[in-house]
Amino acid sequence: MDEFRLYDSELTADEIFVLSRPPWHIEAEGYSANNGVQEGDAEDAGAGGYIGWKDNESWAEYTINVESAGLHKLELRVASNGGDGSINIVSDGEYLRSVHVGDTGGWQTWETKTVYVDFATTGTNTLRLEFDVPSKGLNLNWLTYVAISAPVAIKVGSEPEQMMRYGLDFERLWYWEGSGLGPVPDWCVNDCNIDYIRCAVNAGYELNEASAPGDENSYKLNAYTSRIIPMMAAMQNANPNIKWFASPRPLAEAVSSASWQPYPIWITGATTYTSGNYDFDPIKCAQYLIRYLRLMKDYGFKISYLDLTNEWQANDGSSSGRITQADARDIVEYMKAYIENPPEPGSDPTDPTGFYASNYPVLESGDMPSTVAASSWEFAQGVSWIQNLDTERRRDAIDIASSHNTNRDDGSGSEQGFADQARATLGADTEVWQTELHGWKNKHGADEVNSFDHFMRAVRGGFSGINGWLALGGSSQGHTYLWHTSSEVTRGVKYFIFKKLSNTSNYGYYLDADEPVEFSNTMALIRDNLLTVWINNASTSAQFVEIDLSGHVLDGDIRYTKWNEDLDWKGVEGKPIYSTGRVP
Repeated sequence: MDEFRLYDSELTADEIFVLSRPPWHIEAEGYSANNGVQEGDAEDAGAGGYIGWKDNESWAEYTINVESAGLHKLELRVASNGGDGSINIVSDGEYLRSVHVGDTGGWQTWETKTVYVDFATTGTNTLRLEFDVPSKGLNLNWLTYVAISAPVAIKVGSEPEQMMRYGLDFERLWYWEGSGLGPVPDWCVNDCNIDYIRCAVNAGYELNEASAPGDENSYKLNAYTSRIIPMMAAMQNANPNIKWFASPRPLAEAVSSASWQPYPIWITGATTYTSGNYDFDPIKCAQYLIRYLRLMKDYGFKISYLDLTNEWQANDGSSSGRITQADARDIVEYMKAYIENPPEPGSDPTDPTGFYASNYPVLESGDMPSTVAASSWEFAQGVSWIQNLDTERRRDAIDIASSHNTNRDDGSGSEQGFADQARATLGADTEVWQTELHGWKNKHGADEVNSFDHFMRAVRGGFSGINGWLALGGSSQGHTYLWHTSSEVTRGVKYFIFKKLSNTSNYGYYLDADEPVEFSNTMALIRDNLLTVWINNASTSAQFVEIDLSGHVLDGDIRYTKWNEDLDWKGVEGKPIYSTGRVP
């Protein structure tokens, strides 16, 4: 089978379908031949007669005129009292489709069932309705059929591109408190298939520099034990294999008046919390991060990925005093040298108080996380920073190239521009992450179905690792997957879309796919033998779609899930019509 067509029920303008002409209407009692049918008077709008079936041998045939071969929408007006049967649709002897008819509430309680079929030829056609009624029968009042427009074609490539990994962002924990949090870890790390949780390196732990024995009181453990450690413990207890991506949290989370900076001022070089003048010290930063890794190791957490900058980068030669390419090199080289050859207790420059030597485990080979940078505010800034990694030592310091899309819609760079620059500078196999994906909003901030476009743009642009910003928030926070109000946590549409995405493509690969102008975006992903095609139709016109998988061998069932603002938050699942054969 080379292709299938994705239509099972009529969708709204936010999804895929459109009609083209008034339908042909056929009264059920207007059959040309039948076996075993009974007739009666319909108590339904338009009155008229109906036909009913009493056994599985019953059928009725109708002579119809197919004006154009191809897709047609059929509607059948049915009623059943406790039934659980189906109607098989056969055209000129060829099976096309089955329609399930369950209990409608009574023999005269009518419902309209919609189905899409593909008529192979034009002209006079014998349409047979065959009835499978294992328990009670069913009634039919009328049926209609109408041709619909040709589908929009999408061809899916067969060459895997970047490998995908997904995460959830718990760097800010404003709403990790109170009751109702019990199911959250399972929802995040078991029900979703993700690689990592983003967590915070909290400047509040070391607001003041500890420089000598006796200064260990400067370490404020409550900065971690109040919320960060409990969150991490809950997630890791739910899934011991979850990885941790640590990112330096803005200082303003610990000191409300602080200017934007991700480290304490004795590292950034600011003279006061409100000062905007910086003189960053990479060695003090490296020592600070080593202490962080040792603290996390003591609590049983291995940090797999470490963000160095979190929107606080600058190019060499800049007067801003922020983290430059040379600073990143010095931080990473110091950390690696320390782990490879740890100093003796008492002569450890990262432990001036001696407190760590007696309280926290040493770092060993394998404890060095993969380094992530620049996590810039926008793509253009990220491109500039990455392309100025102009020596081998600077390039070697960065394992994963990263950017945010906070400033995403004013032309300041693009997803593909950043990904292309990252791989041109650091190598074709470099992982490229969007470490804060903004723009995909929940119901409190935007249409969470159509704003998924921002995620699709990142994948199509070449990003391989993606986490949205702020997984858990409040009822008015527009970014969140989960919102915590009073005593419960609610999962939104955004969560269920992400759940489907992560369970079908985490550790899978992106495949190139056509991007027709009728849709705002498309993408295709494959993991092992599971291929998924994502289509976002943000226009006011409904569309059909035909997906060409001629580069793949199909083996097994095909299903779809659809979302719009009017459907159940979990989405609605079904089976498509195939261009050949019957639906399994």
